[in-house]
Amino acid sequence: MKMREWLSAVFPKQHHDQESVLRAFRIQYAHFKDLLASNAELGTLMAEIDEKLRGTAMFGMSEIRALATRSVFHTMRMVTALNAISDHRYGTLLDDAVGYINARISSILE
Repeated sequence: MKMREWLSAVFPKQHHDQESVLRAFRIQYAHFKDLLASNAELGTLMAEIDEKLRGTAMFGMSEIRALATRSVFHTMRMVTALNAISDHRYGTLLDDAVGYINARISSILE
């Protein structure tokens, strides 16, 4: 048995039809778009919070809570997308990080 035949027997080629490959690509692309959209929105939220902390405008605690809630939502959305893109390799680590961030924000706002 030649080396090529042996390798082919040990590691058979996986045949994927074009439709399933395209479907998988579209799913990954959708997750990537979600990741980018939430990243952009989180940047905007951070800029809003920074502007409010500079003291140029009046704001209430309810406004800060709303911004914090939206920030946690977009953080979680980014983590979910990243976890899906990475085939759930970092699931526990990412969930722990989001839990920590959420707990810190909640303790600060109380």
